[in-house]
Amino acid sequence: MIPYSVYKVLHLVGILMIFLSIGARLARVEARVLPTYITGLICALVGGFGLLARIGVPHGGMPAWAVFKVAIWIVFASVLFIASHKPGWAKFIWPLVIFLGATATYLAGNKPF
Repeated sequence: MIPYSVYKVLHLVGILMIFLSIGARLARVEARVLPTYITGLICALVGGFGLLARIGVPHGGMPAWAVFKVAIWIVFASVLFIASHKPGWAKFIWPLVIFLGATATYLAGNKPF
């Protein structure tokens, strides 16, 4: 059985990788950000569902806050591709990413519903 702390670190490292990749793409850094981005998405997803299992969320139904976090994850999964194809949208994507990150943090920390 994998401990809660391992899932938490995996989840947070994944989130850091996602934000790093989005920031690099928006800044037009010439680096191969896609592998970091995809790895970050997978780490965040696996870590997040591992955390749900560790806090005792039953199979078959997720709380509403977790559903919203999955929706945020889906948006994050598309942001890099939008930023790559529409570089002029960076001024809209940057605050969106910050807002979604803050919202996901609030949902995870407070579990309001």
